[in-house]
Amino acid sequence: MVMLAAMVSANPPVDASVAKEQVVSSTDRAPRWAEDFRESVGINTHLFARNTSYEDINRVVSSLSYIGIKNVREDPFEGSIPFSPSRLKALTDLGVKLDIDGGGADLVPDIRTEVEAAKAIERMAPGSVFAVEGYNEVDDQRHPARCNGFKVDARTGDYRAAAEAQKRLYALTRQAPALRPVAVLPYTFAWCTRSSQSPDVSGYADFANVHAYCTEGGVPRRSLAAQIAGTMQVRDKNKPVMVTETGYPTIYPGYPTLKNLIAEQVQEKLLLDTLCDEFQAGIVKTYLYELLDRRANKNTTDQAHYGVFRFDGTPKPAAMSIRRLLKLLDEGTPAARGSAPLLPLDFTLTSNIIGQDHAPNYDLVLQKKSGAYDIVIWSEPRIWNAPTFTMRPRNGVDTVTVKLSKTWSKVDVHDPTLDEVPIKSEKNSDEVSVAITDHPIVIEVTP
Repeated sequence: MVMLAAMVSANPPVDASVAKEQVVSSTDRAPRWAEDFRESVGINTHLFARNTSYEDINRVVSSLSYIGIKNVREDPFEGSIPFSPSRLKALTDLGVKLDIDGGGADLVPDIRTEVEAAKAIERMAPGSVFAVEGYNEVDDQRHPARCNGFKVDARTGDYRAAAEAQKRLYALTRQAPALRPVAVLPYTFAWCTRSSQSPDVSGYADFANVHAYCTEGGVPRRSLAAQIAGTMQVRDKNKPVMVTETGYPTIYPGYPTLKNLIAEQVQEKLLLDTLCDEFQAGIVKTYLYELLDRRANKNTTDQAHYGVFRFDGTPKPAAMSIRRLLKLLDEGTPAARGSAPLLPLDFTLTSNIIGQDHAPNYDLVLQKKSGAYDIVIWSEPRIWNAPTFTMRPRNGVDTVTVKLSKTWSKVDVHDPTLDEVPIKSEKNSDEVSVAITDHPIVIEVTP
């Protein structure tokens, strides 16, 4: 079950009128595996969209190899490049696990098309399909579509066709021997409030499925929690949750700005916050939207610039920071990892909160099989002024002190936005203090 309350109040709210001390005990923080955090991160691609950056498959492979993400959501039916499993081979050769998006109801009138595509991919690369989904954003279809004997009409809130397709998708997937281990996700909504008009398809989905976006550079925590809670096509709240789209579009220098665009450095920090928020809340996988900017040099639509890489494949700050974070948490192949059991880390964390907006600090404890721990600490002040397209001025820095119950051979402090090498390193230490501003900092303690 997703811990939605954790996204809203994992740490108590802070009185904005005064600086305040915030204390967290290790008894409040059960550790989770660092590898599970890595496995929770996914990203969207569009390999079948012609006249976009994704036409260059080498650019896609190079970008995925650089960032280190192994979970990819792909819609094989959205573009003008005909579906062929061989186009996905370069990804499966990297060890990528695929979530097959069902596409638009107007483009895929028979859901069997998706099931057959998943079978073809499995024949080419057994074990590479992780999930199949119902239709994509059924409330955002430009025209009414007739499929599966019903009509999808977002204008009238008629989503019976999507529900019938979901039932068929679930049955066909379970009937296919090669797809029986594959997870089935329900169709999605662009606006979660419209999902209340949907039939309940809890019996035909293994997970809830959410598209959760914050507009105009909004901080993710509260907004994403509300959108996840408000998504109703799966009303069984005991179902685990995946967020299959979330992201922020960036400004392209030298071109007109649009309302929803933000600076690349802001996208970097907000996406790091998003990944930490959603893993802390129990989201099974978070698929960032998206890998590459689809088009170059044009801010004619924000849809062109959601990528964590630019059109030419050069990494934006977000790609570089996500790469550093995933690399820090990586323990290599299973054979190279240790065998330490998952055990609590005994520590006390004290925050002197004086920074922007007096936003509280959040924390997450991750354990490696080697017995090392990574304490991730972050804060989410408002950092973007949407009306002026500028960064908000920084107002102070929080100081966080971590007191460990015993001496550890090494205590390293990492800032994923700066470099792979630690910004601070202590030997034979039981205490460290760090500055927290507007993005995650990682304290790694090694036995």
